[in-house]
Amino acid sequence: MLYKTCPPRPSEMDVIGIFVQPLTEELCDAWPWMALFDDESSMADMIQFQQMIFLQDRSILENQLPRKLPLDPGLEIPTRADMTSIAYRRWLKKRGFTYGAQLVAA
Repeated sequence: MLYKTCPPRPSEMDVIGIFVQPLTEELCDAWPWMALFDDESSMADMIQFQQMIFLQDRSILENQLPRKLPLDPGLEIPTRADMTSIAYRRWLKKRGFTYGAQLVAA
């Protein structure tokens, strides 16, 4: 989820998100979602904007390696922005979840 400033309503936030549904251990459907305050753009313009934003992430997601979520902290170099992801992976590993996850370095 991305919360961003809303120029027409400075006291509100626009929200852009991608919800991911696993289909197999290495294949997912992604569902983009937006909640914007926009009284000027047409629905077609907002859909085009949504598709443009999603397509910027699509190639990154489709080419992600390794394809399975690594639970071994040595497989990636995390940054401060990854703190939620790191906590989530620890939570998965602690509970023994393995579906779609890579437990050790390949």
